[in-house]
Amino acid sequence: MTQFNSLEEYFAIGRVIYSSYWMKYDKVLSFNRPGINGCNYCDWSVTVIECDVNGNPVNGAKPRTHCTHPDIFKREWEEREVLS
Repeated sequence: MTQFNSLEEYFAIGRVIYSSYWMKYDKVLSFNRPGINGCNYCDWSVTVIECDVNGNPVNGAKPRTHCTHPDIFKREWEEREVLS
């Protein structure tokens, strides 16, 4: 597993990340600083779009912004099943 030094490194633009909770892939569109793209209560946020394993947006997918840590049950960030 790959260790990441920061959230910004984990959520690198263009990265395809598998969410084991939602059981789907998301492609990172942007890493945002406070107050950007509608997230005013976090120190950061990320804008993603649901995609297939190759990073192609799925039909009907729209960008969404969140500030959920990669794994809310662990203190370290680890790459799970990430294809980029």
